Amino acid sequence: MSLSNLKSFASSWQKQSQCSKFRHHLTYLRMIYPDHPFDLQYKNVNSSVKIRLTHLTPSSGSRVNNSRRYFSTKKGLEPNVKKKILKEHLLEADANKMDTTCTEAISAKEDTIFSEILTNVEKTHAKNTIRDCEYRLLHWGRILAEKKNAKEEIKLETIVSDSIHSVAELVLTPSAPAYMRHKLLALLLSEKTDLMITQKMLRQTAQDVFILPVCVVADIVQELTLCPETALRKQIRIELVQAIVNKRWYDIPAKYVVFFMYQLDSLFDMKDITHKLSSRVHENKSISSEDSSHSVAEHISQVIDAETLPVVSVNLETRILNLVDELKSKDLSKVIILLARWKNRNLMVLNAVFHRLFMADLSDFSVVQLNNLLYSSSVLNYRNERFLDKLTSQMSLVPLDSVSLAATVLTSLSHLRWRNDTLMSACKKSLYNDCKLLSAKDAKNSLLSLANLAEMSSNDKETHSVKEIAMVAVEENFLPFEKVTCGWCLAVLKSLPSDQAKKLLQPEFVSEVLEICEGHMKHAALQRLAVISLAAKYEIPNYKGAFLSKEFFSLAEVTSGSTDKALTETFERALSKFADMKTYVQSGQVIQDGVRADYVMCANKNGEVRPITAIQSEQGHEKLYRLALQLVPFPGVVGPDQSTTGSYNIAARFLKHLGYIPIHITYLDLKPNMGVLEHINKITEKIKLAVKSIED
Repeated sequence: MSLSNLKSFASSWQKQSQCSKFRHHLTYLRMIYPDHPFDLQYKNVNSSVKIRLTHLTPSSGSRVNNSRRYFSTKKGLEPNVKKKILKEHLLEADANKMDTTCTEAISAKEDTIFSEILTNVEKTHAKNTIRDCEYRLLHWGRILAEKKNAKEEIKLETIVSDSIHSVAELVLTPSAPAYMRHKLLALLLSEKTDLMITQKMLRQTAQDVFILPVCVVADIVQELTLCPETALRKQIRIELVQAIVNKRWYDIPAKYVVFFMYQLDSLFDMKDITHKLSSRVHENKSISSEDSSHSVAEHISQVIDAETLPVVSVNLETRILNLVDELKSKDLSKVIILLARWKNRNLMVLNAVFHRLFMADLSDFSVVQLNNLLYSSSVLNYRNERFLDKLTSQMSLVPLDSVSLAATVLTSLSHLRWRNDTLMSACKKSLYNDCKLLSAKDAKNSLLSLANLAEMSSNDKETHSVKEIAMVAVEENFLPFEKVTCGWCLAVLKSLPSDQAKKLLQPEFVSEVLEICEGHMKHAALQRLAVISLAAKYEIPNYKGAFLSKEFFSLAEVTSGSTDKALTETFERALSKFADMKTYVQSGQVIQDGVRADYVMCANKNGEVRPITAIQSEQGHEKLYRLALQLVPFPGVVGPDQSTTGSYNIAARFLKHLGYIPIHITYLDLKPNMGVLEHINKITEKIKLAVKSIED
């Protein structure tokens, strides 16, 4: 830009808003002419304020005024402003090109301070000035990248010139392109310490967070995440993330939702926050009232102190619901992974995201990504059957990379109580072939998972492999309760060795277990020892060890009755319409050695029920069968084939050994939306099928 253009601009200036343009041109001169200073002079003549731009030559320092112009106006300045001479930063210009003076005069009825005009009036920058700044930032950024690639020590003073202060001043103006702020901060944050200009840039960015584009704020937060950490940088990063999540969540684009979720996960204890949210929000039910004019975040902040809840993740979850159709499939999977890490079971979000994942194409997911998604579903204990069927089918097409991965997949399937035959075969093959490579923890989890899913061995080779996994699981100094659990798993899988059963049923070991375990662990240990004793009695050939005493069985039951009260009430209501409860049914009966049935009935070979007294008196001419009915709630059912878990499976085997026909009535047979007649038909159908299987 030449001086003639600058004077032409000054002569055409008539409005206050153009003062910012004039000021900007001076900033530009200072940037492109680094060797020669200019100063800005003030003069008050007859209530007119005059601004004089004077060039100071480097040789003599004398003022050279080749040209002088004055322009006056009576409009445009704000009142009530103090008169003050603004001594700006030294203005840089080339003496050969800019040896002149340009003056302007504007009037003001009251005293005016030009510092406020120059900082508060919106500045409009010339295109060539922006290009110059962009070129400098690009050039400095290229040098920085080269030094990083060469792994050289980075010193900012060797990369940038003195004009970086001018660039920073321009970048911080409200009308400057926001992306330039990110580029400049990327340079400044390469230093391990915070320079004065860095501190100014960071603090000003924190103040401008509500006017900067969210994408630029996200880029700056990313730079703060990757750069060497200082106290100020971490503080500014937290302030930026909080401001976006708490106040500007409705502006977050789809591509940055997951980014800010990861920032929350990195900066805060989101698991603790989620726990406090779920516990406190239920106490304050008024936050969801329709007549409330406050946001969810404001309501929550009233019931949760600031130290406990520094961020409100509810806003981000609401944004996910708004953008769920725009999120990519891998971003959707990351949302699930983060919610699992936070133990956040927001069912509205989970339903929406899993539905979108069910509709998405999972073929480009790696086996690790698929495993992470399956594991997160198990942590959330969220069993979306349509999605699980699709996910496990896709996983069965991808080879498992390692035995530890196979163990993790098997554990997730166990938690979800889901069986995919192809995937299960792949997991078992990997486990059986490389069981010696398993860690003790993975071996224990794998053994427990096989037992929970009742995945029986199909041949002697598989039985031998299961025993080898058990040997790996107990190699370390496991606690007595863990040894009992390992023995219970082998009993469920029909793989319990005789010598191991002897060790677990020794009176000294049983006493040790009962002394160490307390509460629910003691109850679980009692039940599992009872199962081991019954397995030794009925399923281990030529067992010659000890058994548990009858007194012990009085403390433990192999199966505790159904704890689902709604399921029990539904079954009894239907059964009362089908048969006389006192005549045909016995409930909650312990049959023998702690083996218990929820309900005992009897039926003939056609599956027609008969009074329970008929089989007890052994009178009559028709053959009768004892029926042991077990109610199986949702946690006891394995999908998608609706089989039962290992504990119900082994209890059914013991009932068979005791002369009863086990019949499992699952929660699916007694759905609330079904009528009583439908419930009766389901029960009678299962009775007839069970009797027919014995007859055949």
